[in-house]
Amino acid sequence: MRTDTYILAEAMRILSETIESDDGIANAAILEASHRLIELAGDNLHLQVQNNKLKSDIIRLSKHSLN
Repeated sequence: MRTDTYILAEAMRILSETIESDDGIANAAILEASHRLIELAGDNLHLQVQNNKLKSDIIRLSKHSLN
């Protein structure tokens, strides 16, 4: 089983608020990891959209050049 990235990030955010750490470093690290997961997931989605557009452009241009 693979947990959805956004669910995992939310679980980490909640964990960062509930874990007990004397100096708060663990809390901060877990919270930062949560933020980074969200950021990377957004970047990945953006790249997937760009990739799909480029693929459709290639198909359209290759059909055009065949005519």
